[in-house]
Amino acid sequence: MQGSGVGPAAFDINASDLHPINPKNKIVKFADDTYLLIGAEQRNTVRAELDGIRTWAERNNLRLNTSKSREMLIPRGGQWRVPPPPPLDVKRVGSMVILGVTIRDDLRTTSHVDNVLAACSGSLHALRAHGLPPTALQEVARATTITRLLYAAPAWWGFARDF
Repeated sequence: MQGSGVGPAAFDINASDLHPINPKNKIVKFADDTYLLIGAEQRNTVRAELDGIRTWAERNNLRLNTSKSREMLIPRGGQWRVPPPPPLDVKRVGSMVILGVTIRDDLRTTSHVDNVLAACSGSLHALRAHGLPPTALQEVARATTITRLLYAAPAWWGFARDF
């Protein structure tokens, strides 16, 4: 439900009554982003969950924007024997950026680490252009690098354990 237009705080309050139909599924909301998490054993509930979200959105004068909706399958053991077909109107992707963190369907972190390192490298080049003394450059680079590396860590704490 990204881009609701009512603002993140208002959306969070408005979306407090948005819950999954199946209690084994989870709906995670942050600002105006909504994530539906469905385990493999509940795969048959996808259509009902999407219909439930669509009905909730209509009841609250919102619209489920399927052009921004994505599905990502994360198989146990690394590969699907035969991947299930994607839900109608939802594009399947191999990675997503969630809260600024790149998540891949194989749960490898290389894409996220590459993005963080590129951002850190770009910052270092920009800082050098300002002519900072070496010690100040090192301190600022260290602070920005650590900040980028730890970004969103509190939001992800316990995620794998809870699902």
